[in-house]
Amino acid sequence: MGHHTPGVVHIKGKNVLLAERYSKAWARAVERDPELAAQLLRHAIYRAIGPLDEPNVREAVACAGLYMVDALKRGRRPGMPEDNLDQLEEFFGQVAEGEEMEIDLVGSAGAVAHLQLGQGARTMTQQQVLRLAGARWRLRLGPDTKSPDIDEDFAIIGGHELLRWMEDWMAPYKLGRCTWRDMCRAWRLAFDRLMYRTLIDPTCPRELRRGFATSLMALILALPDGPERAGDAEDVSDVVPSRQVLEWWSEAAGCLAENSTLAATLAQDDGCLLDLRFGAGVRAEVSSELGDIPEMIVTTFGRVAECTTGLPGIPREFRPPRPARRATKIGRNAPCPCGSGKKYKRCCGADG
Repeated sequence: MGHHTPGVVHIKGKNVLLAERYSKAWARAVERDPELAAQLLRHAIYRAIGPLDEPNVREAVACAGLYMVDALKRGRRPGMPEDNLDQLEEFFGQVAEGEEMEIDLVGSAGAVAHLQLGQGARTMTQQQVLRLAGARWRLRLGPDTKSPDIDEDFAIIGGHELLRWMEDWMAPYKLGRCTWRDMCRAWRLAFDRLMYRTLIDPTCPRELRRGFATSLMALILALPDGPERAGDAEDVSDVVPSRQVLEWWSEAAGCLAENSTLAATLAQDDGCLLDLRFGAGVRAEVSSELGDIPEMIVTTFGRVAECTTGLPGIPREFRPPRPARRATKIGRNAPCPCGSGKKYKRCCGADG
């Protein structure tokens, strides 16, 4: 088996920065928070083969994955995987170099998807067709909280999609080099990607989710209200959600950016398809009828039925464990806490 290194892959531009920031975030997490480092490695695996990203982005993430695996092979890290490192190295190397490969993805519900990668193409067949017609989101927002500033590496990773859209499409539109509709279609693709990372991706670590959510808010704010040139007023309502829907998603993204409480439910007339809860940075699927690979869910992001406030505080299942309380030491000559009126040493403390 050949040894793969990021140096053999020709990534360039903003994708180099993306690979560097993933690698730096992981290297710092290994020393400070092994659990976060393990989550980042899992996220890199998922994103290297996951939906929506373009081939050059998957290659950049795979390069970061190669860096992680190489560091693990050089020295044992507490809390990090030690098995299958050779297989992980081969996997990331094949994705990074655009080699042809086939993968069977088996979810907890037993659904199987056959994934094919090669020369920049990504195709997938699923046994089960997702029926999402008519499904709409219902959002409930919890009370505002204030979290520390987002780590710089995670902020830059989260902002990668926003930066690409602004440089590759927003600026050219301002200069008259692309149409209003083309710019909006590129915006919708960036919107779908950030929505998926923020809301759906089960592998996304808490701090990175905050980075994606912050970028999502900025992307919504950056979209012009309408075309800026006469004669370029083509209707884009089939591409861009309504302003009301965008305002609601912006509020929801704000909750996730600040680790506030959010309930997001995707429902049809005949029942709930997906019920998500977020609180204190934790994401939980309360229920799901979509299986393990809900790629077509992006078709629903433009449909929100309602957005309400007043969700109670962080649900019990999302609360971090309370630190163990140190037992209060009772002096031997102090009154016994049982209320007998005797000294502790002559009552409940007599056996001590």
